[in-house]
Amino acid sequence: MTIEHPCWETIAVTHRDGITELRVHTDGGPLVWSATAHHELTEAFYWLGNQQQTKVAILTGQVRAGPLTRGGVAPVICRCTSRTTPADGQSSRFTLIICRD
Repeated sequence: MTIEHPCWETIAVTHRDGITELRVHTDGGPLVWSATAHHELTEAFYWLGNQQQTKVAILTGQVRAGPLTRGGVAPVICRCTSRTTPADGQSSRFTLIICRD
């Protein structure tokens, strides 16, 4: 079963067998944190919360460090998954899995 989802500039969505994957990116490469990425990720979590077909959500991607990532969500994601925050210009992969009861 496929589910309808909004088109986001910085998030690619795939869904299969109750698993929804949200992959963050900028033009297909590592995500460069921006106001657009922040807005779309907030919108995506709201949208995902309303998808009863989704039993497991996977948020994944690669985040490129830069001035806008300091103090924001990107360093938190990178620290949680790789235990380090990348230096400016570097990138770090992450995967966050969320399961619904």
